[in-house]
Amino acid sequence: EDSNKEKVCNVDDPLTELPWLKEIIDGFQKDADAGNKPHARIYRCTFKDGTGFLLERCVTCPDFGCDLMNCEGKLLCTMYGLAGKSCSEFEVDFENKKLIFEIK
Repeated sequence: EDSNKEKVCNVDDPLTELPWLKEIIDGFQKDADAGNKPHARIYRCTFKDGTGFLLERCVTCPDFGCDLMNCEGKLLCTMYGLAGKSCSEFEVDFENKKLIFEIK
């Protein structure tokens, strides 16, 4: 079954094989280990320029926003619920986003 696994950003496991994403996850883990419980999620998503990631650094913070990152770890856009910024120019497919990491 693993041979049919879809590559993301040309790697099998973006959470461990993309250095910038691993660094973010390590940061979440350090916060959790220090007693700061970040409720964070990372989703894989597609948008008009390809595959990317949505980073919700604080799920329970309504005004914290969600970052759209590309495979290289470049911040493309930040969406804010309260501020109303939607990143619509990137045409993110929110319907088919896939949760790939969560820490609470």
